[in-house]
Amino acid sequence: MSLLAHFKTAITHPLQAGLKLRTAWTLCRGTGLRSFVRTILHNPRRDYDRWVQSYDTLTDKDREQIRRHIGTFSQRPLISVIVPTYNTPAPFLRRMIDSVRDQLYSHWELCLADDGSSQPQVMQILHEYASLDERIKICRRETRGHITAASNTALGMARGDYIALLDHDDELAEHALYMMAEAVLRNPDLAFLYSDEDKLDRTGRRYDPHFKSDWNPDLFLHQNMIGHLAVFRADVIRAVGGFRKGVEGSQDYDLVARVVDHIKEEQIGHIPHILYHWCVLEGSTAASVENKPYALDAQIRTIEEHLQRNGIAGADVRRAEGLPFLRVQFSLPDPPPLVTLVIQADDEADRLRQRLRNIMDLTDYPTLEFVVVDHGGQPLSASDLVDGLEKHPPVSVLRVESIMGLPECCNRAVAQARGDIVGFLGRGIRVVRQDWLREMVSHAVRPGVGAVGARLLSPNGTVQHTGMVLGLNGVAGYVNRGLVANSPGYFGRAVLTQNWSAVSGACMLLRRQVFEAVGGFPPEDATAVLPNVDFCLKVGEMGLKVVYAAQAVLNYVPPAVSRQEEEPLTLPEKWGNLLSGDPCHNPNLSLRGDGFALAFPPRTSPPWREA
Repeated sequence: MSLLAHFKTAITHPLQAGLKLRTAWTLCRGTGLRSFVRTILHNPRRDYDRWVQSYDTLTDKDREQIRRHIGTFSQRPLISVIVPTYNTPAPFLRRMIDSVRDQLYSHWELCLADDGSSQPQVMQILHEYASLDERIKICRRETRGHITAASNTALGMARGDYIALLDHDDELAEHALYMMAEAVLRNPDLAFLYSDEDKLDRTGRRYDPHFKSDWNPDLFLHQNMIGHLAVFRADVIRAVGGFRKGVEGSQDYDLVARVVDHIKEEQIGHIPHILYHWCVLEGSTAASVENKPYALDAQIRTIEEHLQRNGIAGADVRRAEGLPFLRVQFSLPDPPPLVTLVIQADDEADRLRQRLRNIMDLTDYPTLEFVVVDHGGQPLSASDLVDGLEKHPPVSVLRVESIMGLPECCNRAVAQARGDIVGFLGRGIRVVRQDWLREMVSHAVRPGVGAVGARLLSPNGTVQHTGMVLGLNGVAGYVNRGLVANSPGYFGRAVLTQNWSAVSGACMLLRRQVFEAVGGFPPEDATAVLPNVDFCLKVGEMGLKVVYAAQAVLNYVPPAVSRQEEEPLTLPEKWGNLLSGDPCHNPNLSLRGDGFALAFPPRTSPPWREA
């Protein structure tokens, strides 16, 4: 992109340009002019063009291998593609139908239900295609019922083993149904599958790829992370009642919410390949959710009722401020549980007093105590630390030997803690918002949650921590690091509460019961192992989720660490298989930088090349 084009972007999209300039300026201050220029001139569309050409364009050889692989299938499940239509522009309608007819997997049927289109060419085109291919079924509704009713009509026409959802102006990749059939044959227990997707502009150019995580229940509460392509086992979609009236604009999101409530988590499958192309038309939700404000209201209802079905009462679901996403605020128990915050002492007592007073003065939480770990510094007493404070939470001091590693110090601190909730705060943590602890506790007390991390920002207004990805920049790294604080990041993942495989030990909160069940932090020295990552992975091994609480915002200045201290960081061998396949990340995204650039090459191989 030329500099002239960047000036044009600044005029037509000032917010986007402003965020990019702020990010570039931050990089310039930190790493020099070269990073500034590289950020300003970076062109994601050009990168994606190159990625598509290199890794996501089928050759004739690929097509032949796919056909041969299909020939080896022990079964060929029938996939019913259901499409509600209404006044679809003719070129888009034809391309949609052609994308189904061009499928390399031929065992499909296309069920098209028109919702009383006023434009006669819609039914003319449907009749034309139905006469060409007996796998195409069509129906015209005499009265308009809107998209939910039309979708249910199409569903009623389907006789397949699996149901695939396709919008009337979008397109399937030619290997989409093959990939779905291959996945369910490899794992017959799957009841619901979804793929990655991208967008198509009016010229047919692909852009804006959405490379998704595996099933991420907390992210799902804040956005429809599923999108397209979604495929359901037919008996499951019928068992939940199909599409529900009253949530138009969010009917697919609502369907997924009811399906995941009906099945087990291990029955959800994610195929990390682009199988769906979302065509951007004026007024479509692909272009902007702002075009359909009623869709956000329907999303709120979807998640409110999803939470109610799961026994979660008192949650406040509303629109995220300034963003086309949701914000879910969970309630605290009554009375709120006692929280023990474990604080590592500073070398200087005055600095430690300042830290404690910062936390006490700016934290709005009623039941709190502190355990200060005195790690071989100058002798401290609790009375010295709170001298001059009229009211303060209980403070105790745990003195340990200077040779003891920090993980073992934390284990000992928890042993003397009285709280049902324990939290660990690094030396560089500064409180900036009063509600941070309420937010973290509201997640920590939720059933199924094992550990909670916060959104940590640098004093210069950039991101320090929003979650960790295994294998990123080595053993494990921080996603979104260096991003401007108010930037939503990749599909909102910098600012939305969600699940990650690990969170920073600089600010971590959890139930004491979970800490004890895991066995505490590993006893090794902190320079030999990543104790917080190992701990979080053990939490996940217990079937509990690690939550990044995006609304719990604190400032953090990490301690200076020498290169000699950084190099030995490792993880136990048992986690090795996750270093290139973190389920909260995507193999098409890079394991360098902030974690959301394209991977050249991807860390996934299509099944036809492995057959």
